[in-house]
Amino acid sequence: MTARWSLVSTMHGLPETILPCVAHHLQTDAEKLYIYLDAPNPPVEAALADHPRCIVTVCDDDYWAARPKGRPAGVVRRQLVNLRHAKRRAESDWLVHVDSDEFLVPTDPATPFSLSRELALVPSHHDWARIAPMERVLLPGQDQQTIFDGVFRAQTEDRVLIAAAYRDAAMFLQNGLSGHSRGKIAFRRTTQLALGLHDLSARKGPEATDESAPEDLPPFTALKATRLLHFEGWTALHWTSKLLRFVEAGRTTGHNRGRRAAVNFMATEPDGHARLALFDRVQRLSETGLDLLSREGVLRTAPFAVAGQVIETFPKVALNFSAAAFDAHLRLADADFMQRNGL
Repeated sequence: MTARWSLVSTMHGLPETILPCVAHHLQTDAEKLYIYLDAPNPPVEAALADHPRCIVTVCDDDYWAARPKGRPAGVVRRQLVNLRHAKRRAESDWLVHVDSDEFLVPTDPATPFSLSRELALVPSHHDWARIAPMERVLLPGQDQQTIFDGVFRAQTEDRVLIAAAYRDAAMFLQNGLSGHSRGKIAFRRTTQLALGLHDLSARKGPEATDESAPEDLPPFTALKATRLLHFEGWTALHWTSKLLRFVEAGRTTGHNRGRRAAVNFMATEPDGHARLALFDRVQRLSETGLDLLSREGVLRTAPFAVAGQVIETFPKVALNFSAAAFDAHLRLADADFMQRNGL
């Protein structure tokens, strides 16, 4: 017994950070991939044109003019508008929303991926399921060569373990992760619950706030055989820039405890080198951390060969996955921001 499911994602960025997500999920049992490009992106549009399972929507002026409230200013609101748009169009039993830096994988790397089979087992009175995240970290002394290097840590509520593994950097983590620790969700296309990116809600209105207390959540299934690999920052420069953009936008609150501490650090630390160095404290394991997390079974060290999937899926597209090339693009794309923040 299987259930049909489709992927939904609003994507923005370089082909190097969009096409890997697409290539990877084209090799899963997803029925369709509903890709919303947050801005026109001719190289990506051309690459996806030859893949009939990719339903591509370019979110240009005409697209937003056709939406009742136009183009929302915030990316989360745009993601939710696009998610509801895909919900109306799709025919699959289930939909799963991910970002372009997130990849669905089997929990056990030695087993084949089969989200269709797992979703078919969700009780009929559960309209949604939660997919737990794992977050990329670099190894001690690892010189990052590509944007995909590293291993993945799982969330944990073991505060003693977190404190021992990360020491003073534990304050920048929530359940052992620097990004979201709730993961992402699968939901039934026919649900009447309000949509959120991390939760569904029974509250009235077109969408959930993603701030529902655990006791207020409608019943759901925590998936066991599927995990979400999350690249929380492709490089140290990218991660640091992301936090500093929160600072410049005045978004120093509204994050989880760990992210809030990291944003506040960036807001109060004037030295660019110190800002970049926070990445190594938070996103790179120490020898002690590696040993402790390995012994507790909260590290995934199996190779994640997404670069090969991209080459296989898009053989005509020339891509450069080196960390140096990615950082060079970041610096060129917004030189004023980099100079302003000492990066």
